[in-house]
Amino acid sequence: MNALRGLRLCAVFLIALLLSGCVQTVIREDAEQAPLPAIDPAAGVGRDVDITLYFRLTDEPALVPVQRTVTVRANEYVESAVVRQLIAGPTALYGDLAPVLPQGTRLLELSRDGGILYVTLSKEMLSEDTESVSREEAELAKRLSVYAIVDSLCALGDASRVQIMIDTDGTGKGARVSPFLLGFTSEYTSSQWLEPMGMEQSVVITPVLFVKLALQHMVEQDYAQAYMFFAESEPGGLQKPDYAAFETDMLSLGSIDDFTIHSAEAGKGSLSGKAAVDITWTSAEDKRQRTVKNAALQLIPEGELNKIGFYSLLDTLRAG
Repeated sequence: MNALRGLRLCAVFLIALLLSGCVQTVIREDAEQAPLPAIDPAAGVGRDVDITLYFRLTDEPALVPVQRTVTVRANEYVESAVVRQLIAGPTALYGDLAPVLPQGTRLLELSRDGGILYVTLSKEMLSEDTESVSREEAELAKRLSVYAIVDSLCALGDASRVQIMIDTDGTGKGARVSPFLLGFTSEYTSSQWLEPMGMEQSVVITPVLFVKLALQHMVEQDYAQAYMFFAESEPGGLQKPDYAAFETDMLSLGSIDDFTIHSAEAGKGSLSGKAAVDITWTSAEDKRQRTVKNAALQLIPEGELNKIGFYSLLDTLRAG
């Protein structure tokens, strides 16, 4: 009898252990998500809300935060309004910014599980333009679209992470997808599925990153792309030359070979900021290489960006 009782106890213990193991293997992100809280009817026909949206700096590997006051429609969540604005893209006032979501992308569903916000998008989110751009550029564009959604929604402060789901079969139901479908190659992830993501600051433009991108284009003599990094006007009434004169000025001076950025501070209001850089360049006149130490480049507030004063760069090179 004692032996039989012992076997029964062991069996009960093993069943409990197995059940416990099953519970532990449930992925929280795959649990049933609860709908967002009901919208307050007292909110009226709409309300204005201040949000931060992230759009791409045109043809660059960076996102620019844009402060915008939007009208949240009646029976619409703030989160829905954010995605709606991302789908609409930047306004014409922001000529240096580009849309981040593929054309035709639609928001299908929102839900929440703890601090994770689930966003279900239509299959257009997976579309890509591989005919006019390289594979690397197509993958970059997809990653930036994901980062733009995540950063814009996390900026609201109600969710710490965002899980993007895709309606791949047109049923209206979202599913987790391979990160490779959204540009996250093995260099960026080893996960089989796209995971919930938090705010990604590494792709958000800063004064240091802005100056770095500008000077890198100058080193590569990609003056057409570098042109947008310079301010339209500078203190004292100086105006940026048109592109032809800009390119002529740079070619007549020489070429920038290398640079080191020590610091960069944004301007505030009407006050310019500055960047401290070392620039090594080769003179077009005598072919000699020169290095200017701790040169001060003006950073002039222009829209959401702090652009470089073109004449402060010219003065730096001429002084060297």
